[in-house]
Amino acid sequence: MESTLPEWLVLALPWFALALLAGVAATAIGVWALVRRAQVLDRVAARLAALEDLRATLATAARAVEEVDVRRLEHLLVEVRDAQRRLADTVLAVVERRSTPEPDPEAAAPTAYPLGERVTNRLLALGYRRIQVVDEREALENLRDGEVRVEAHRDGVLCKGRVLVRGGQITDVDVRTAHSLFP
Repeated sequence: MESTLPEWLVLALPWFALALLAGVAATAIGVWALVRRAQVLDRVAARLAALEDLRATLATAARAVEEVDVRRLEHLLVEVRDAQRRLADTVLAVVERRSTPEPDPEAAAPTAYPLGERVTNRLLALGYRRIQVVDEREALENLRDGEVRVEAHRDGVLCKGRVLVRGGQITDVDVRTAHSLFP
């Protein structure tokens, strides 16, 4: 039986089959790579969906921030700060009254805290920093009625003044910025 096919075709047929098989293998590898790429894209899309939820949450937060009345909030914070200072003054006065017995004009009663320390604590409660008591420590030990000269800083400005003492207790604080002391 003789073949009716030309000889070149018979010789080329295995090469064509091999080329066809290589093409099928390349196509299979390409499809596999596309499937893997699709899986990676699905994972990225899942992360992006979470980012979309985050974007919606941020948009809600931005709308809430826009609704805040900043000036009113500032005024409320100033009121809270002032109330806190008044409360600190009141607490300090109560502590001083408890630590200092009722004044006895006949005898000097000892106090729980030295006067210089009480003056410093009072000024700290009022917001002053770097406080210096100008008067000598020995003069403060026996002071029942009078004034204590002080220097302190508040908001970066030097302040000078006096703390009034009556019956061994602090009754008033008169401290002003150094530039307001001169006419």
